[in-house]
Amino acid sequence: MVRYGTCIAKQVFGSNGGVFTRDVYSINEWDYNGNANVQNIGGTSGPDGFNYVVDAITKAIELGAPYTKSIITIILKSGF
Repeated sequence: MVRYGTCIAKQVFGSNGGVFTRDVYSINEWDYNGNANVQNIGGTSGPDGFNYVVDAITKAIELGAPYTKSIITIILKSGF
């Protein structure tokens, strides 16, 4: 039998079964964070946005994955 990974129980956000919400930013400016390593970009504030939408999607999945209910909004900015 082949097994992969481990199962982890999802967390309930807050004490009343609330929903985890967060904004993730993606900016349309190549060289704003062009020299930053994508692993070091938080993406949760406008000036710290990701250069590529696919990186913002990846971060959204990482942020929401631990919870039973989550809403992650990806905000597309035109640059700063």
